Amino acid sequence: MDVLADFRVAARGLLRSKGFAFASAITLALGIAATTTIFSVVYGVLLRPLPYHDAARIVVIQGEKDFSTGPRIMNYSAAELEDFTGSVRTFSAIAMTAGTGYTLKTDDGVEALSGATVSGDFFKVTGTAPIAGRVLGDESEPNIVISERLARRKFGRIQDAIGQTLTLTDYTNNFHTYTIVGVMPHEFQYPYSRADIWRTVKYQRTTGDGNINNRNAGGYLFIGRMRDGVTMADAQRDANQANEVLTPQFNAGRMDMRAKVVPLPEFISGTIGAALWILMGAVGLVMLVACANVASLILARQASRQREMSMRLALGAPRGRLIAYLLGESAIVAAIGCALGVGIAYGCIRLLQWLQPAQLPRLDAIEVDLPILLFALVSALLASLAAGLGPALIATRTDLMLAMRAAARTVTGASGRLRAALVVIEIAASIVLLVGAALLARSLAALVTTDLGVNTESVMTAQLDLTFGRTMSAERQAQTAFDLHERIAAIPAVRAVGFGSGLPPAGEYMRMSFVLNNSANPEGVSHLVTSVPASPDYFSVLQIPLIRGRFFTDADSPDAPAVGIINRVAAKQFYGDDDPVGKSIPFEKSFITIVGVVGNVKYTGIARGGEGVIYRPFGQSPMRILIFVAKTAGDPSRIAADLRSVIKSYDPNINIARVQPLTTWVSDAVAQPRFRTILLSSIAGITLILAVIGLYSVIAYSTSQRTPELGVRIAIGAQRADVIRLVLAEGARLAVTGIVVGIIGAYWATRLLSSFLYGVTATDLPAFAGAAVALFVVALAATYLPARKASRVDPMHALRAE
Repeated sequence: MDVLADFRVAARGLLRSKGFAFASAITLALGIAATTTIFSVVYGVLLRPLPYHDAARIVVIQGEKDFSTGPRIMNYSAAELEDFTGSVRTFSAIAMTAGTGYTLKTDDGVEALSGATVSGDFFKVTGTAPIAGRVLGDESEPNIVISERLARRKFGRIQDAIGQTLTLTDYTNNFHTYTIVGVMPHEFQYPYSRADIWRTVKYQRTTGDGNINNRNAGGYLFIGRMRDGVTMADAQRDANQANEVLTPQFNAGRMDMRAKVVPLPEFISGTIGAALWILMGAVGLVMLVACANVASLILARQASRQREMSMRLALGAPRGRLIAYLLGESAIVAAIGCALGVGIAYGCIRLLQWLQPAQLPRLDAIEVDLPILLFALVSALLASLAAGLGPALIATRTDLMLAMRAAARTVTGASGRLRAALVVIEIAASIVLLVGAALLARSLAALVTTDLGVNTESVMTAQLDLTFGRTMSAERQAQTAFDLHERIAAIPAVRAVGFGSGLPPAGEYMRMSFVLNNSANPEGVSHLVTSVPASPDYFSVLQIPLIRGRFFTDADSPDAPAVGIINRVAAKQFYGDDDPVGKSIPFEKSFITIVGVVGNVKYTGIARGGEGVIYRPFGQSPMRILIFVAKTAGDPSRIAADLRSVIKSYDPNINIARVQPLTTWVSDAVAQPRFRTILLSSIAGITLILAVIGLYSVIAYSTSQRTPELGVRIAIGAQRADVIRLVLAEGARLAVTGIVVGIIGAYWATRLLSSFLYGVTATDLPAFAGAAVALFVVALAATYLPARKASRVDPMHALRAE
């Protein structure tokens, strides 16, 4: 009952100080909102249990091989599953899976869907039960399992989907009718978050897919469930032994490939985990600053209540009861801040899901539920203790006789020192975050301005799937591409047009591996290069410079000798300082003659360098997916409608995936670093605002307590400028101290960002100096306002008040 009484008294006290209560609650709300938002992402992506039975025992088994440019992830083949499974002892079940794109035939045409091709034990490994029907086993019938999302969209009710049929393309793009035998729950999203269809490898083998029986075709990952008591080290050793059984049948491109066992949670989260934990640490600093700000506000309020606290103590009030009363005020403020913060966090999470930031997995698992609410409540409780306990202890240690005198209006030494220390902490935390944000911003600027090796201005692109939902021979694919080339070139605003299977910096579309043994590779070196089939005009449109030899011509037809063009990196890797033109490299069961060397182009990402690239004539290596590039006069977006019209008028069944300027591809390539930069900059901005408010409030309160002193100074001849300098010096001392402490902290903390930086180091001087100067200028601006007010003190009024 005493506790409830203390809370009622505390609530009445806060009602009499609405301004203090509002400022404190808003400050804590900002800290709790930022912390809860980032924690919800961390929890959803990294900590929330995966929707699979005993997910901690599920691992993904990949291949890995060292190439001339470093280790790269490789895949296993469907034909290798049986031998691999028969050679392991630490797994209770092993399956394989590959992401698969499907084309669904509907009454309105065709629709693209994502899914997977899996082996019979896949659902045994994951251990997830369907919400309707059954899962797939090792069956050869044309049966499929679909997602809850697809079932509701196509059939309304989940149960109504069982027994229904869907007409989908197989590996050859021929349509087949499949029977739905099961529906998986919404949270079951392996191997991709938008997977809607699962089909068995055994059925695919019966349809005659030659690659299914090709032991070196690749394309699949193994996924296994470890037995009870088995460690990751045991599983890795077992996988290594199974891999050795497969090695004798590896071709030259896969020779020396080793097994790599990765826990499923780590495989799903990828490289995003480290960035999320860094952001969690950043919002921890925001919470620290928010608590320091509220503690400073409480100290200022309690200084004006010093007489009240002293009277209570003098009348016999227990010190513990007064501390509880003061902590009750902090708890009420924290509760209000928690409610506001959770509301703001909910809005931020919904915005995050709407934006769908690049490469953020398990987006559907990010939500405000019981664990997140508990985190917010615990954060609010700790904040109330952190902000209120120190001031409460100081307030209840008041000298009774001093407090009874009028001089008690001046701030006590302990209170003043604590408020100054809090401001220093706030400024130091701000510097750490500002330096981090500056480093990411400079890194992003370096990424955006990096030379891709092509001219991105006034270039329009269109990504096409020529065989969408049908079978098309390689010869027909090539003819279609060249026919479209002529039609697009006839668009009035198009100055030149070409096409190829890849586009910088979108990523890899096809890779080629081989072993060279020559003077530059005396011991036989494995090389992995990006392969880009391209038309002759592809190079001129993108302005890729010719270094040596020649470009492709129309004479490089399918019947002509196989030729290729390599970039400078590949030329150096393959032949050192020798002229590569006229030399050959192995390709499948034949050879490719190099006819030219061109400049380096960043196909596999802006931040990656040193990548070898080989270009093939499109007629000799046609692809069903290709990208047209058109050089335009003026804004390339103006020909978007003409591009679509020309393509659809030629063949309405061609799927057009992306029609956009090349600059948009570049922008998309930096989406993840841009998202990190914006997020950390926003966090740093919030911290800076809170720190500046804290500094302003300390200086303003300090000058208000020094009014009599300043009045005396002015009365005996001090000028306004002298008073301003005096107050500015106080603010500058606090700012410089905080900046120095923050710079030291940032020197160590920013090393965590090293793996996310491009073109700058973690100790980049401009970032550190810029953050320090910016904060110092803002701190002086915040100090100037109370300094200016202090310089206008009426000495007679101040002396009378004294």
